Amino acid sequence: MEDYADLLAPWATARPALERREPKILAGVCQGLAQHLGGSVRMWRLAFLLLCWTVVPVVVYAVLALTLSREGADVSTRRLVKPLASGEDSRPTTAVALGAMGVIILLVIVGYFPGALAVLPLALILAGGAIAWSVQGRWASLALGVGLLVATMGAVVVVENVVDSADATTAFLTGFAALAVGAFVLYPSQMRSRMHAREQDAQLVREETRADIAAHLHDSVLQTLALIRSRADDADAVRVLARQQEAELRDYLYSDRRDDTSVATVLTRRAREVEATYGAQVDVVITGDMEVTARTQALIDAAGEALTNACKHGGSPISMYAELGDGGDVWVRDRGEGFDVGSIGEDRRGVRHSIYGRMERAGGRANIRSPLPTGGTEVHMSVEEEQ
Repeated sequence: MEDYADLLAPWATARPALERREPKILAGVCQGLAQHLGGSVRMWRLAFLLLCWTVVPVVVYAVLALTLSREGADVSTRRLVKPLASGEDSRPTTAVALGAMGVIILLVIVGYFPGALAVLPLALILAGGAIAWSVQGRWASLALGVGLLVATMGAVVVVENVVDSADATTAFLTGFAALAVGAFVLYPSQMRSRMHAREQDAQLVREETRADIAAHLHDSVLQTLALIRSRADDADAVRVLARQQEAELRDYLYSDRRDDTSVATVLTRRAREVEATYGAQVDVVITGDMEVTARTQALIDAAGEALTNACKHGGSPISMYAELGDGGDVWVRDRGEGFDVGSIGEDRRGVRHSIYGRMERAGGRANIRSPLPTGGTEVHMSVEEEQ
């Protein structure tokens, strides 16, 4: 599951999740704040106690206790709930926010708690934010508007309580407070929309990948199986078809997409083409990689000619091993009877021109050993990296 680490501001530091933690005295809010924001848990508890006469810490503690998840709670499954059920999950949070706001307003009206009047603006802002953030689905726009309206009312009340005059300063402060509260309410909604868009993009990529795999299986694997079934009596043909399909499917699953600038990719493709042409089995092992240049292209062409000669004149199995990096080295080996290298005539253009001559013109070299002590022929071709 994505953690959206790329959404983190460059200056922000990684912190533990803000959640209610153990050990706790009441709800574990102070323990969670200490681990998330830093500081001693005793200092957080002392701060809440010393400032509780303003009622603000009481409201903040209550809101955090009601909205924060408990440490160790499995919230990953809640993120996988179907979107149609998201509206049901938001009802308790909205009800708590509206209920808390209603209780405070009631206390102000009856005059039972004189300090509630000072808490009313904060309660309105928090309730508006809770309404806007908690509802998802088809009612999200309505909840966002209602929450923004309630929070703006709280901001206006704050300005009215702080500023007595009704001049331009009051209007400016009212507008600024409304904008600040609007940003406070809208920011989580925008972040949620951005995350939703990212999830939609990821879902689209997954669907395209599945469609690509399905098309490939239909165009290659299923057609090859049909050919094998139609030629079941020809064991050699079946073996060649199975080998070709195995190599193609392996390249599709475990290799990057075809790139004509990669020597490793082009060499592998050349080996598969030789396999398909002559029905031989070519084992390919390549370490490292290089970019295709004039020199490495000569190495690729010479290796292709060596593979062709091995299929035409040598014996199976045929193998090609390549080491690519600061320079390129390719070995092609077969298990045939071998031949006398010194007896190669001038008319053997496949060896003298396509291998020796090509490598010399590219500033490389070629060496042929045949017959080997264990039988067969080995062709070694190498070039230096272009400076």
